[in-house]
Amino acid sequence: MKSIVNDKDEIDFIFQQMKKYKEDIRSHSEFDIRKDRGKKKSVVIRRLDGTGTIMFQFSYYENGKFADLGNGVEFVRLSDHLVELLHERIH
Repeated sequence: MKSIVNDKDEIDFIFQQMKKYKEDIRSHSEFDIRKDRGKKKSVVIRRLDGTGTIMFQFSYYENGKFADLGNGVEFVRLSDHLVELLHERIH
């Protein structure tokens, strides 16, 4: 299933949250504890200029508190507010 969000404020909020917590890098083991984490989800932010180039992406578990920034090395804590937004938008 795919959800498309074009709301600039929501996209800016995602970027702000990731930037805010980027110093809070966690280990792979904290991200990848699958017990009770739910389904793995992905967020891909693309340019809307016709190229569709990926600007930023990350994955997370629907009941988790960390995001994999896409390289399998850096994992950032997700704020409660961002988890709530993702849960509402990505079903």
